[in-house]
Amino acid sequence: MIAYMNCDQPGPTPGCTYHPYVNTVTPQNTTMNPSQQRQLSAGRAYGANSASAYDAEGQIMYFFQGGEDTMYRIDAKTMQPLPTIPLDTQLLPQGFIGVAGVVWDVGSSSLLAVLSQTPRQARLVEIDALSGAVAPLDAAVDPAKRVDFPAGLVASDGEVLVSPRGFSSASPHSLSVVNVSTGEAKVVELSKTMRIFSLEYGDGAWWAVGAVCPDMPPGAYGCGTSTPGHTTLATLDPHTGTVTPHPRANITTYPGFSLAHQAFDHANGIMYFTSDPDIVGVSVRTGEVVTSSPLVHWADGTQDAGFVLAMKFRG
Repeated sequence: MIAYMNCDQPGPTPGCTYHPYVNTVTPQNTTMNPSQQRQLSAGRAYGANSASAYDAEGQIMYFFQGGEDTMYRIDAKTMQPLPTIPLDTQLLPQGFIGVAGVVWDVGSSSLLAVLSQTPRQARLVEIDALSGAVAPLDAAVDPAKRVDFPAGLVASDGEVLVSPRGFSSASPHSLSVVNVSTGEAKVVELSKTMRIFSLEYGDGAWWAVGAVCPDMPPGAYGCGTSTPGHTTLATLDPHTGTVTPHPRANITTYPGFSLAHQAFDHANGIMYFTSDPDIVGVSVRTGEVVTSSPLVHWADGTQDAGFVLAMKFRG
């Protein structure tokens, strides 16, 4: 796996304060590889609106951080930073405050991104991976049918882009489902109240890790945030809202109050997500937790996954 991180907690190298860097992480024991660490820039790494996507064919990872209009890139074969690419600011929507979520679209060989705007608005765009040009995909869509929350968690199967609406603790009952061809979004109510920490499409299904709270009313805050044992693996149907917990999943940890960062091993059907201080891997095929280990900070032995801003599987 490759992790995009904030080295403030603490810095893995002398003088490294706030700067973003990347490192490889061994899934089985979640130990960072010091020889693979690369600082991306001298800028400050932000947790809010940090987003990443991975082009598996080209083996390029893309990162966005905070309110910056810059695209960071890493060559996953060599773990070397590539030149940054500025987004075309003339094409950014008014009120742009950051890239809230992004996925790599195989069909168009480009990035599909949800851009945050103020106040509490979002736009669906396509970002050219070579030039940084931004093309709105929802320009012809009625504003009432655009993405209405700049959620920080998105996934796509190439046909629709799915995101829990707003902060998952505040809206654990619905999804934004966006047609990537037309840019039109619709709200789909979930059949079970679920605070989603991790969302991926793989093995022919939509998979979510989160807290299912059957006794809480829709929109209730704090769904399963403080009680271990409530976290589960479930399939989602973004068209009907049906939530089906995995019959054999038994995940006893929980990711606290924030959205987890995630990676998906498509070859083996394993969904990894951060659960401070652990990185947890659960098999979507068996429901078994295959790894649950603290992220080991190689410099001083610190065990802390909380400074991971993005994580993707390179295999």
